[in-house]
Amino acid sequence: MDTIEKDITEILYNLRRIRRKKHLSQKDVAEKMGTTQQVVSKIENGNPSIRTFYAYCRAIRVI
Repeated sequence: MDTIEKDITEILYNLRRIRRKKHLSQKDVAEKMGTTQQVVSKIENGNPSIRTFYAYCRAIRVI
């Protein structure tokens, strides 16, 4: 895994931690994004597009 992939993994881990700290489920975030819980799971465990990443961040109110 290169440095960028490690950084992305760390960012996604921290966003998942923030979501949980705010007592938001993946389903809660999915509803705010207008998508499914499965998509949110893939975002948190993968490499989302910039657009999807931005929508996720807005849904958990970190931007």
